[in-house]
Amino acid sequence: ALFWLLGKPLWDFRRAAAGQPPGRGASKAVLHGAAAAIVAVLVAGFFEHNLGDSELLEMFLTVIAVGYVAREM
Repeated sequence: ALFWLLGKPLWDFRRAAAGQPPGRGASKAVLHGAAAAIVAVLVAGFFEHNLGDSELLEMFLTVIAVGYVAREM
């Protein structure tokens, strides 16, 4: 279940970034940044359990929400 919760946004952001027109763009940069934040939290989870902290969880959920907003633009 945890893989689905973290893997689905990563998959969605990758597909949305691939569907963007070639070149630079604000939404493409946000999508890549959101995917990088998800990967960073996954890598950090191998070394310590910090997703339970409210500050980190709030930031993580905000990044995912911003990624989905950029996906819709």
